[in-house]
Amino acid sequence: MDVSVIFATRDRADLLADTLRELEGQNTAGLTWELIVADNGSTDDTPAVLRRAAQTLPLISVVEHQPGKNRALNRALDLARGDLLLFTDDDVAPDSRWISEMAEAAGRWPAHAIFGGRIVPRFPPQTPDWLRGHWFTGTAYARFEPQQNEGPMKKLPFGPNFMVRAGALGAQRYNEGIGPLGEDYVSGSETELLIRLTEQGHQMVYVPSATVGHVVRPNQLSVDWLLARSYRLGRSYVELNVETLEGRNRVGGVPLRIWLRLAKGWASAMLGSLVDEERRFDYSVDYHFLRGCLRQHRLKLTRERNRAGPIPRHVSPGA
Repeated sequence: MDVSVIFATRDRADLLADTLRELEGQNTAGLTWELIVADNGSTDDTPAVLRRAAQTLPLISVVEHQPGKNRALNRALDLARGDLLLFTDDDVAPDSRWISEMAEAAGRWPAHAIFGGRIVPRFPPQTPDWLRGHWFTGTAYARFEPQQNEGPMKKLPFGPNFMVRAGALGAQRYNEGIGPLGEDYVSGSETELLIRLTEQGHQMVYVPSATVGHVVRPNQLSVDWLLARSYRLGRSYVELNVETLEGRNRVGGVPLRIWLRLAKGWASAMLGSLVDEERRFDYSVDYHFLRGCLRQHRLKLTRERNRAGPIPRHVSPGA
């Protein structure tokens, strides 16, 4: 098997059906491939959508009833037979040669193990113009368009469009202590996995010709949804040790720099109510990111004190 395309889904039958229809149009002449979809305990029409799709796609579906996207992805990985493991989501619209472009790039870069493709948000018509080009859309909607040609890159790819050689992944799996689970979780599923792989010496290649559209749903345009993303990003940066606000001086287990910047951010967010919508949003994004950093530092301190292993999930959000 050349390629295993893998993703998880839960209670998004309509989006899933659209993604599966797009995958039916893949031009994969000369490739052997399979599609593995892990249903993370859906209660909508997802099972019926998957049964219908299995009539026209090389589809294997598996159910993981225990909540957690990463648990579902690990169930799918246990079934994968491809030499190349191509990960995506249930809300994408891939170009017709998406799979082929990734596979061909793997042939052109035999010494590299990780491949990231281009991701372009597909906004609904009512999206404000300022939000379409806003810097935060890179994180919020997984926009991934490095300004370079195909070749080695340093930036980690995003979840809707990346590929790993099965030989490089080996028996490693997603960390089930992070990733989507309900409303309160540490984001960064693929980031944590890719950090592990790059620390082992595996190198990455950008493949701009392997493009997917990432569907933005109307509810994802709301300020509340976007600020929740920023908050989870702050938690992720601390948990994965990628945030850059560390320092020797700490108060309550949290770097003093974060407390100071949080206070400044709160004041700016309050003052932002007097200025235009975009600047108000900028202040709020930074403030909620710092709130996430603060909370995760405190959770990590609690874990260290209690010598606990897994990440506490059901803790009052607090500050």
